[in-house]
Amino acid sequence: MNTSLALFFYLSLGLALAGLRATQGARPLDALFAGLFWPIDLARHGIDLLVARLLDMLPRGERA
Repeated sequence: MNTSLALFFYLSLGLALAGLRATQGARPLDALFAGLFWPIDLARHGIDLLVARLLDMLPRGERA
């Protein structure tokens, strides 16, 4: 794939995700940051889901 085409796709997806975050109520700069660095944002969401799942497996009395 051509480098400029890959960059175009990356930025297009990033701007679409930034628009999505903005409509979900994120501040404009936070939405833009999440859009431009979407691989990091997706990894962060994956970690959030993993931790929530692990906390759901703990008995109720062991949570902090």
